[in-house]
Amino acid sequence: MKNNYVIIALIILIFLIFATVLIFNINTSKKEIVIGVPLALTGNAASYGEITKSGFDLAVEEINKTNELKIKLIYDDTKGDPKEAVAIIKKQIDYDNVNLFAGLIMSGEVLAVMPIVNDANKILFNTYSSSNEISKTDFVFRNRETSDLHGKLITDYLIKNDLNKIVIFTAKASNSLAYTKSFKSEFESKGNILNSFDYLADNQDFSNDLIKTKELNPDAIYISPTTVKDAIQILKQIKEFGIKSKVFSTPALDSIDFMQAKSDFNNEIYISSPTLDENNPLTNQFIKNYIKKYNKEPSVFAANAYDAIYILYSAIIVCDKNTLCIKNYLETNTFDVAEGKIKFNEFGDVVKPLIIKRIN
Repeated sequence: MKNNYVIIALIILIFLIFATVLIFNINTSKKEIVIGVPLALTGNAASYGEITKSGFDLAVEEINKTNELKIKLIYDDTKGDPKEAVAIIKKQIDYDNVNLFAGLIMSGEVLAVMPIVNDANKILFNTYSSSNEISKTDFVFRNRETSDLHGKLITDYLIKNDLNKIVIFTAKASNSLAYTKSFKSEFESKGNILNSFDYLADNQDFSNDLIKTKELNPDAIYISPTTVKDAIQILKQIKEFGIKSKVFSTPALDSIDFMQAKSDFNNEIYISSPTLDENNPLTNQFIKNYIKKYNKEPSVFAANAYDAIYILYSAIIVCDKNTLCIKNYLETNTFDVAEGKIKFNEFGDVVKPLIIKRIN
């Protein structure tokens, strides 16, 4: 009888050991890191949000297919509204236990949430906003270059090409105002700003400002829009008024939506923008994978988002959820990604080569 008890006890012990090993393997094989993604998926900035989401999703799909440590993205729609962004960041910290964030489109959104993530020692990796004010915090990183670099590049191009008389149109939004401020600070000592018009992002009628613009006969018009939608509206009316000036703008126009509309405009249109180096094997692989998944060419903003996930993942491998470790890792390493070699300066900002690109 005792032997029977011993046998039964051994069977139970073996079962418990097996079950423990099985449960351990299940837990580790399914271990995942959660990244919160507050992103404009509706509203005026939705087209940019969708581009960003496409890059995030492709990177996560690739990572989760080949690695035991998985990434889970929690999307919440900010609608491009700073108040919504704040509410979502608080919700994802308090209820989703998020330590890492990627996303946000408008600079106003980033500026609104910066104090929250900074005080809570949470990492925010932004891929789209360019305001110089974003540099002034410890826990925010971005692989989107600052507006200062664009202002200098466009100014140098204008002066080199004897385009010295400029009229400016600026949307009343943080991103747009930052670009114009950077451009003005570079250009005004070298050329002549004939007039500068500010407008609400949903404005549909630029007639009065364009009548004045036509009378001034500028060499070029600089447009700093908040979305493709308001840029298209201005350009349509520039055509209607028969204004022949060259048009310069920000990377906001480097999007599928604008490319589909550009045949409607007569003016030569130029933007300052990063570029994807097709001689880089990682860039080529990204472009190939993106086209396979989405059946269209990626923009630099999709590449920004794609790279952000890979950069964060490399930090997670080393640091797990320790945000102070991740912060130090991001500050002290160089990353080989789809956009080439990425390194962050002391402000958490990336520095990239830019080009002037003619798009019409």
